[in-house]
Amino acid sequence: MMMSDDAQKFQQALAMAQGGQRFQANTLFGQLLQANPANADALIWYAYTSSDPNQAHDALTRVAEIASDHPQLPEAQAWLAQWQPQFAVPAPQSPSLAYQSPSGPPMSYQSGPAAQSWYLHIPERKLKFGERWSLGWSFIMQAFNMAREDRNLLKPALYALGLNIIATLVVAIPLLLVASLTKNNVIYYVAVFLAGLLSYFITYYHIAMTVKLVHQKVTSGQSNMPEARQATNQKIVPILGVATISAFIYLLRVIANSSRGGKNGSFVFVIVARIALALVEAVWTLHTYFIIPVIMIEHLGVGEAVHRSTRLIKHNLLQVGVGFIGVGLVTGLLGFVAFLGLAALSLLIFFALNVANTVIAIIVALLIFIGGISLVGVFTSYLRTAYYTLLVMWARETEKQGSQALPPAPLRTVLQAKGFATVG
Repeated sequence: MMMSDDAQKFQQALAMAQGGQRFQANTLFGQLLQANPANADALIWYAYTSSDPNQAHDALTRVAEIASDHPQLPEAQAWLAQWQPQFAVPAPQSPSLAYQSPSGPPMSYQSGPAAQSWYLHIPERKLKFGERWSLGWSFIMQAFNMAREDRNLLKPALYALGLNIIATLVVAIPLLLVASLTKNNVIYYVAVFLAGLLSYFITYYHIAMTVKLVHQKVTSGQSNMPEARQATNQKIVPILGVATISAFIYLLRVIANSSRGGKNGSFVFVIVARIALALVEAVWTLHTYFIIPVIMIEHLGVGEAVHRSTRLIKHNLLQVGVGFIGVGLVTGLLGFVAFLGLAALSLLIFFALNVANTVIAIIVALLIFIGGISLVGVFTSYLRTAYYTLLVMWARETEKQGSQALPPAPLRTVLQAKGFATVG
């Protein structure tokens, strides 16, 4: 029996589910189950609103264990079998066709995900700047709401920022100073590689943790930091492999940029090499946005993940996702605006404090500017990771279900709200 507050929350979640807000409804049903883990009604609707078939199956299995005669269970199992045939169970002789929810109207299982038809409307023309901006901004608002509901989602990016600062001050700078004093290029370049490897590993490790937290949030309605950290620790080897490749590409760029060239066309060769390496780095950076989610979600090694991400990037769905929703456009412009705003604020503070003490004015102004830029970077890192994680999740479902596969709720909400998709 639910307490009155829980019953009210149940009705609120039920109304969200009926109104198509499955992500928000799933979050509320998950919260209800924390306080009422054996409530069959909440378990069934938790399954209906889940975007993860395995999560839905686990919830319905739990209902079968605690309330096998529940009138909604047969149709819920039929719905799940329609969504994912591998979870089919023998049909009963006289299955119930409707479920009388507590203090609510009869509800059919057709309000579940499998009964919905999904239509994605991609215009043949190139989207205008304003349309891409609108889509990107809408997704940012969805991601912001997720982070506001669950602060765990931002923590890995904050941890990465702090650890990278410490690593730079304690390891990278002393290492590079010592190496430069030897005046040996080989030793210096080894130091550059090691410093880059450390920075990339810290960054990718925490991106991987963010991927796991976002995946948990979307599929189960809540994140679990200890589980995310444990899952990330289990993937240290492939994460280190990705960091090693990135550090090696970075090293090649440093070598190319430090080469001045000479006679007999070597100068031209150096310029061409710099451009080629810049392109390689850009392509590889795009791959890493997909490689790390693939490693964490599909549990692949680095070689398999690279191959898999390449195939996903070539998939039309992800080309739509990358070019259609202007997340990169919006975050880039917001970052530029933040840079200008923080620079102006820092200058104002400097001039205000300079009257009393110039040194203090410089220190305070720099701290505000660097701190502000760092926080913008934290949020941008979270947005990018959340976005590509959701794209990978959508691509995986599309491979299983075809064009009818529903995108994860945040993406689906954006596309529906802007008229580029319908669910009927």
